Amino acid sequence: MQWIPAFSMFFAVPLFIVYYAYGKGYFAFTTVFSFVAGVASSLVALFLKGSLPDRGFAVALIAASGFMLVPLLVVAFPGTLKLRFRVLIAALLTSLSWVWLFLATPEGKVLDGLIRELSSELSVMLSNSLPEGYDRDIALSSFSQDGVYGTFRDALLYSFFTGTFCLFASAAWIARSLVARFGKRAIAPFRVVFFSAEPFFFFPLVIGMCGAIADRFAPSPVLSAVSWNLVLSSGFFFVLQGMGILSVTIAWLRARMGVPTILLVLGIVVVCLLAWGLLIGLLLVAGVVELFVPLRARMLNKDAVDPTPGRGGENQ
Repeated sequence: MQWIPAFSMFFAVPLFIVYYAYGKGYFAFTTVFSFVAGVASSLVALFLKGSLPDRGFAVALIAASGFMLVPLLVVAFPGTLKLRFRVLIAALLTSLSWVWLFLATPEGKVLDGLIRELSSELSVMLSNSLPEGYDRDIALSSFSQDGVYGTFRDALLYSFFTGTFCLFASAAWIARSLVARFGKRAIAPFRVVFFSAEPFFFFPLVIGMCGAIADRFAPSPVLSAVSWNLVLSSGFFFVLQGMGILSVTIAWLRARMGVPTILLVLGIVVVCLLAWGLLIGLLLVAGVVELFVPLRARMLNKDAVDPTPGRGGENQ
């Protein structure tokens, strides 16, 4: 039973399975049905327990389901807009809806109370897991209820948009993989080796970085939240592109240099364990660099015309 909250994070996977297997129309119907059925089942469960929810709790319950499901209807809109942009728009609508609920409505106090309750339980769990000794006393001050609540609140504030997008995007990726493997429709699975971020994402990345630097000199909660969400959300695409570059680099090292696969895998595992932050930074930089220097093209087309812009290649 303790795994149920973790599995609930994948609530959008069945919806995207319907999207890939049956199309936008069935996806829209399933999304609306899931919203109505989820709210109705929660209210019926409360009635069966003999407790009648007050207005604030009922509105918060409906909002919690609606804000996570209704924006996904953007995915079913007609047009040729790429799915990644549709998911981005859905995540933005979801994030702004939650921000509005927290800051501009009385129901936000109910949700804030739930976060405080969760922070309190997490604080107790972390405190009980610490060993005895002097270091434990120091750590207890960091794991206090207010400390955990502040950390949790800041994490939500700085990554609410990026986290929502990753939640939706991971659901779409899992669903596409399942339909490509077991479905009847001919859908190619997502392969990171071919992924390229649109150059457009470079601008919010730079703007977000400038905002984060400006926040160091003139602190502002709004500026900090907007800047870090821009950096994380746009940087996500370049990190993904960097993973594609890494995949091609590994294949190139195996084919051209004869480096054993086991050594390459062990090297990546060691870097992930010892300096995963550095690895993410390098992937981000590689993804940005490929906007100007086609790294994968140079490795995959060694004998072709030099594709680097400005070197007499085809892209000058």
